[in-house]
Amino acid sequence: MRKLALFLILLTLTGLAAGCAQPTPTPPPAFCRAQPLPAEPRIPPVSERDHVHGPADAPITVIEYADFQ
Repeated sequence: MRKLALFLILLTLTGLAAGCAQPTPTPPPAFCRAQPLPAEPRIPPVSERDHVHGPADAPITVIEYADFQ
């Protein structure tokens, strides 16, 4: 009988503790306006000789240099 009573008390306390915890809402992301990065003078601009994938007027250009030797 004691084990059953102890089990019911623990079950009740666990249920009450789980019901009290309210998740905190995450705030909306802050508005951020991206500023253009200054051009790096040591990197040549993209030309017709480069392999290009995607539109020419894309807001971001990713340049990857590789040496396949």
